[in-house]
Amino acid sequence: MYYEAVGELGKADQLALFKAMKQDLYPKEENKMEELLPKIKESRFSSGLGCLHCGSTAVKRNGKYRSRQRYLCKDCGKTFNDMTNTPFSGSRYPEKWIEYIKMMINGVTLPKKHLFAYIIGAGFLLILIYLVNDADRSSKLFETLKVWSLVLGIDFIISISYFIWPRGK
Repeated sequence: MYYEAVGELGKADQLALFKAMKQDLYPKEENKMEELLPKIKESRFSSGLGCLHCGSTAVKRNGKYRSRQRYLCKDCGKTFNDMTNTPFSGSRYPEKWIEYIKMMINGVTLPKKHLFAYIIGAGFLLILIYLVNDADRSSKLFETLKVWSLVLGIDFIISISYFIWPRGK
């Protein structure tokens, strides 16, 4: 995929790419995705409205969902909207994509996010174990903490293995 080549760019080029993407996707404000919908629809269906699943042109309107027009294919019976099969498909908060891109450029990787999530979750579990103050009643919470620790350990081992033995291109 194209996104793999982004890692080969220098930091300055990554920031320039990010700024260009931000300008194209969010020209005014990050939370105004509705202004982007007509542009996506215009570019995707420039040769005519067709089913994204089977390619049929026998398509009819099928109501709206979250202010996005839904379509129903008369041939295959599947529904779709303007965002189907795009990176925004199924995203409840498409404006958050800019934050994810920023995190990728800044080098925030999945293990760091897992560590932060673990610290927060483990902190809550430890507080609950302390508040319950009964070994029998809090044993399941402690077992959950052990499983989380194991998963985090495996995640770090996998991350370190990628560092030691990088993936081929």
